[in-house]
Amino acid sequence: MFLEKVDLSNFRGIRHLSIDFQEDSTALIGENSWGKTSLLRLLWMVLGKGEQLCQFKIEDLYVPVALNGEVSDTVSDNPVINPVSVFSKPILNLAKIKEGCDEPKKEDHDNQEAMPERLDDEYLEAQKRDFEFMLQDVYHDHCENIDVHLWFCESTFSQNFDYEPSLRPFWIYGEDGLYRLHWHIVGTKQGDKFVTTHELLNSHEHPFEIPDSEVEKALKMIIRLSPVMRVRDSRMLSGALEKDYSKDDKASEEFAKFVETLANDAALSAKEVGQALLTLNALLSKYLTSYNNPKLINYSQEYSRNVGDIINRPISIETLSTITETFQKPGLNKVKILLSLLAGAVLSSKGARDISKKARPIVIFEDIESRFHPSLLLSFWSLVEALDFQKIITTNSGDLLSAMTIYSLRRLHRRLYDTRSFKVEPNTFSHEEIRKIAFHVRINRPMSLFARTWILVEGETEVWVLSTIASLLGISLQCDGIRIIEFAQCGLQPLMKLSKQLGIEFHVLTDGDEAGQKYAKSVQCFVKTGDLKNHLTVMPHIDIEHYIYSVGYQDVFRKAAGIQRCDSRKNLSADKVIEMAIKKKSKPGLALILVEAMQERGLNSIPPLFLKMINTVRSLSHLNEVL
Repeated sequence: MFLEKVDLSNFRGIRHLSIDFQEDSTALIGENSWGKTSLLRLLWMVLGKGEQLCQFKIEDLYVPVALNGEVSDTVSDNPVINPVSVFSKPILNLAKIKEGCDEPKKEDHDNQEAMPERLDDEYLEAQKRDFEFMLQDVYHDHCENIDVHLWFCESTFSQNFDYEPSLRPFWIYGEDGLYRLHWHIVGTKQGDKFVTTHELLNSHEHPFEIPDSEVEKALKMIIRLSPVMRVRDSRMLSGALEKDYSKDDKASEEFAKFVETLANDAALSAKEVGQALLTLNALLSKYLTSYNNPKLINYSQEYSRNVGDIINRPISIETLSTITETFQKPGLNKVKILLSLLAGAVLSSKGARDISKKARPIVIFEDIESRFHPSLLLSFWSLVEALDFQKIITTNSGDLLSAMTIYSLRRLHRRLYDTRSFKVEPNTFSHEEIRKIAFHVRINRPMSLFARTWILVEGETEVWVLSTIASLLGISLQCDGIRIIEFAQCGLQPLMKLSKQLGIEFHVLTDGDEAGQKYAKSVQCFVKTGDLKNHLTVMPHIDIEHYIYSVGYQDVFRKAAGIQRCDSRKNLSADKVIEMAIKKKSKPGLALILVEAMQERGLNSIPPLFLKMINTVRSLSHLNEVL
């Protein structure tokens, strides 16, 4: 069986979170303090400490923190909170920036929306209304109960339900034809004590009327069948390895010492490493039975990836055969040591527990990329991926995410007090859309999956211009969680759908030509009418070059086009000048010339439309990082 879903409330850094897991591998992403560590801590407490039922402590209880930074035991129904304070950085004051700017000619702004004198105030007022509305749903009196629900589902890998009679009375038959178990844990503060109760629930979410001794026996069987092993960064292993090994498990003890030595960066002789590798092979064969499985070793020869597999997992991972060959080759290298280190960490996390042959462990890998060069990361993951247990990983590696199916991704997002889990729902994208996402996002821009907000633009010029403007304003788009993505080749619709599914905000910048109007219409159909200004900016001219030309950069274009002041062609139209400049410099080359001019001229020369848009995007991003 496998862990299918967890629903928890008031545990450590999580007020409430509901999340489901894949049967094989699940990747958790999210910023610091957004709940990943608390979730993994819970799984370790419940399933990772052997056949004993976990007992929560008062320190495990979630304590709400007011937005002003003061700890509060309760939150009133009408808290006095300044919504402006939710933004970690001040929003741009466009009015001050505009002071001293030369006003462009009227004909250049016929189609341009009037700029408010205080855009930041206007936007914050709108957000204030949304913020106060959310308070009604989010802010509650502080609860003194930890509440946890865990669902286990029968596995397609092994039908453990069939031969565990202690679990049979607690099966819940689902509409999908699968059996499940529902484990409910409650921690309650009772005076000076904190009491934890465990129960198994039926299909009506009521406790089974079965003796407590049978319930406890079943719960311990669940732990035995789904033990959690937690693998952290190897630098955290030193001094934290289990010392209590069973008497007949000397190999594990010896290898643990080797792992600890590596963790401390101590020098090792060739003889020591060679002996450790021999021990590793023996341990992998004992505890990870699929390690020597010929079917898995020859996986690449027996199974060729079809089109669906390729687009769902764009970066191909090596198979177990490659890893096996690595260990068999003569000589010692860093690959062997690193693989040994992580494999040893798995075994060390096992500790003194004897893992049942019937068990399908849940192995948690925390930020495994921190110890690997990118070229070695996928080699290690290929070993992990081939092994028959449920994997839950946390990572900041875009390459590693691309080696997993997009449906295994879970993006945790904390807003105000609640944490939400976002994922890509099956059957929401067409085959063609998944292909486009695989190429344009997962292969070429995998780090964009970690952003809070996307700026979707048509081409390279917009990327150069917006990046430079942000730099002039002293803004780091990356630090603000903002990524610029060109959408023209991918298509706008797949990216908007993906951003919504993953809980990422987006803002679209389009040209004012016919194609741009079609893009704008797509955005209008996708978002709520009242929220359109937060998600769409349309150029008041046919393209970005014509707009920048209209706001005081005519001389830059003329110089790029090779037109001198005394030139007889000085009266050429804007269209002709821009055409000549692009022909001579190319669009990307012209973009670099324009951003160079913006840097020379300073803040007051920044096109106002871009100032307005960046202001809006930063507001979206900052609202998306609240608490």
